[in-house]
Amino acid sequence: MALQEYTKAGDTDCFTYGWLEQRTEQLGSIWGGSAFKFGIYSRKDQSDKSGGGGRCYSTDYGWYAKYGDTIEVAFARVRDIICEVARAASAGDLDMVQKADLGAAIKWKIAFLYQDRTAPSVLPIFSADHLVAWLETRSRRNVAALHAAAMAKRGDADVFSFGAQIWEKAAARLAAMTLNPDDALAFFQENPERFQPIKEPTKYIAGFTTTEGRSLALARDAKGVKLWLEPGAWLDTVKGQLKDIEEYPAERSRNSNLGANAPQLAQGNPAIYLAVPTRAALLALCNAYDNSDLEDNDTMPPDFSNLTPAKVPLNQILYGPPGTGKTYATITETLSILDPELLQEKPDDRAAHKLRFDALARSGQIRFVTFHQSFSYEDFVEGLRSDTGDNGTLRYDVVDGVFKSLCESASAKVERQIEVPIDLAGRRIWKMSLGNSKGWDSYIYDECIENGFALLGWGGEINFQGCQNRSEIYQRFIDAGENVDSADYAVSAVATFLLKVKKGDLIVVTDGLYKFRAVGEVTGNYRVQNRAEQDDGYGQCRDVRWLRVYNPSLPFEQLMNNQFSQMTLYELKAGSIDKEKLAALLSLAREGVNNILSLNQDGQAVGGDRAMVRQPPESAGIYQSAHNGWVLIIDEINRGNISRIFGELITLIEPSKRAGADEALSVTLPYSKKPFSVPSNVYLIGTMNTADRSLAGLDIALRRRFTFKEMPPQPALLDAVTIEGVNIGQLLRKMNERIEVLLDRDHCLGHAYFMPLKEQEKPTLAELGDIFRQQILPLLQEYFFEDWERIAWVLNNRGKHPAPAFVEKASTNLASLFGAAVAETLENADRRWRINGAAFDDIESYRRILGEAA
Repeated sequence: MALQEYTKAGDTDCFTYGWLEQRTEQLGSIWGGSAFKFGIYSRKDQSDKSGGGGRCYSTDYGWYAKYGDTIEVAFARVRDIICEVARAASAGDLDMVQKADLGAAIKWKIAFLYQDRTAPSVLPIFSADHLVAWLETRSRRNVAALHAAAMAKRGDADVFSFGAQIWEKAAARLAAMTLNPDDALAFFQENPERFQPIKEPTKYIAGFTTTEGRSLALARDAKGVKLWLEPGAWLDTVKGQLKDIEEYPAERSRNSNLGANAPQLAQGNPAIYLAVPTRAALLALCNAYDNSDLEDNDTMPPDFSNLTPAKVPLNQILYGPPGTGKTYATITETLSILDPELLQEKPDDRAAHKLRFDALARSGQIRFVTFHQSFSYEDFVEGLRSDTGDNGTLRYDVVDGVFKSLCESASAKVERQIEVPIDLAGRRIWKMSLGNSKGWDSYIYDECIENGFALLGWGGEINFQGCQNRSEIYQRFIDAGENVDSADYAVSAVATFLLKVKKGDLIVVTDGLYKFRAVGEVTGNYRVQNRAEQDDGYGQCRDVRWLRVYNPSLPFEQLMNNQFSQMTLYELKAGSIDKEKLAALLSLAREGVNNILSLNQDGQAVGGDRAMVRQPPESAGIYQSAHNGWVLIIDEINRGNISRIFGELITLIEPSKRAGADEALSVTLPYSKKPFSVPSNVYLIGTMNTADRSLAGLDIALRRRFTFKEMPPQPALLDAVTIEGVNIGQLLRKMNERIEVLLDRDHCLGHAYFMPLKEQEKPTLAELGDIFRQQILPLLQEYFFEDWERIAWVLNNRGKHPAPAFVEKASTNLASLFGAAVAETLENADRRWRINGAAFDDIESYRRILGEAA
């Protein structure tokens, strides 16, 4: 491995940024922290940088001095260490891995990748803090011992499932673990490579520099953990986990102890002072603050709030204020489940992501639904729907809701599959019922599949061979003594079966009006079959080669643009059937359905290299990824009545209660009276607008079964957008800071409202004015219930100022309206305000928002 193969800024194919961080992210993430974690890293920013503190720099690289004076010597040493770690991991020698002089997350990720897969000894968790929290021990220095102790409790669980359980419990414990200043000091002192002391701590303050040269200072005399830090883009990635964030411009006075203990944070330099409430928040802050990826790489992930385990949560909710990109982010979250390779190969190609997402949605592998107050169990799981039968009688069918339909698709298996690609060109496609799955003739379907033919229940055992047209068919009915009219459906069905259906045509076998269960190719001419023994009237026969047989049946959406009709046999025209979906179903390469048995052209089972056998994920090796997933996106999940919508299924969505799990559960559904369980490859992604309802107001049962990912406003995305000298990122920050004080952080303004400005080469004041006029002001009116005084505070529209205010008090003379006596009593009660249209077109009005409150 050459140096540029090891590290090259922005190259997704190099060993560090490409393979360890991105391409194997599904096997455990090591995002965050300084690029010095690799021992050597390629610099994107090639400006002069002085060494010191054990670090060396050239124009192209940064490295730890302990590895060598030159980049060549250093790389040779780092490469040798990596090889030692790989060999030790393969041999199960974790003590040797522990001794290796390389960044902890990096060496344990390498150890995980190179360990013996048949007897794994390393979990996909590369944070010692999380292992310590789960094991409830105190020592975090010997990571090898932590992995061994955790593995001893694994039992029969696969490493990913077990790792996910550990991570979830550890994260909860860390989030609940409050800190005092001595805890934080111990953390910094236990990580000397990351945090080097500037001088000996005093009883008032302790100063450190990070591997990237940033300063931080711990206020030891404060209540709780309070830190002084340098401002930067890092803050936006973890702001939601911190408290009491206070910005200090360079000229503002501050703690005098900073001058001696952290000079870069002393007066004369900008700084930030904030509170760190929990251990989890401290870990997140350090990963973000000491992250060179924010400056030196194009491969920055969207969130550095923690190192993350490989397993994608089965149930997750993206939550945040309006306009923070929650629905936008569901595409990325979905592709991380269904096509993680695309995200790794094209991390910034939104058009490619959307194209792939749309294709998966068309295939039925992704479903989208919006909850609202009227959404019910019948819409989500199953309900009754009235329909009219062939004879005009009213009937009620059990119809699957969106969730049950997705679950049945996810659990469906291809019980038979022909190993020959099918060309759809020139073939007609027919819908056909083979008995009624809920009636006395339900056995007809099984008999047809078993014997390779299709039976029609119209015409009994009358022999129609030789008939050339409908009239001759009708005459055969009459000759057989049947009391039929020439226009009866019995005549139509036989005419279609005999005269229109040709060899090579395809038959789709339905299961009611909303599902289908088999696809076959007609291979023989019409013949009549003796059914005297069965005495069921199913004597009309065509030989069929069954190409696909599904159990359970698939929902019609996976094949059709609309539901099936009640008629026994009719042609599926181009407007009703989606031939793209049919082609996908017949493709041997199709993902998403578990293929059990493959047949050759003669319908015989084949084995060896030709067998299409797909093992369950658990037996496919410990590095199996979740490509066979099915995703349901639930927009506005907090707007629905969760108990009413999920019903008894709220328990079944838990990972431990899903089909195949040790504690799997199933329930009997109320309408179909059939058992139902939730497959382990169904993923739920919800979005939640915190302005509608906070997390505290969510259904407790829902909160316990979902993981939550905050989607805060990201003003840093707008820092490069400037209109006539006004920085839009700073504009958003300032308004949100005021909203947090006046309301709460759940009602902040999202960055998405302003993103159209970023897409313009030269955004204009008129475009900014439209955003404020059409979106920002109406949203503020809703937030504050038209309390115009508070809206004015958010926009800094109080007091005298030369720039026009967006909102201002009405100036009508009250005496002219009510008379002097009444006007005097109303003087302090006048709550009239108006929106000043002139402010939207005046750049000084936006500068006024940024200024200090008057």
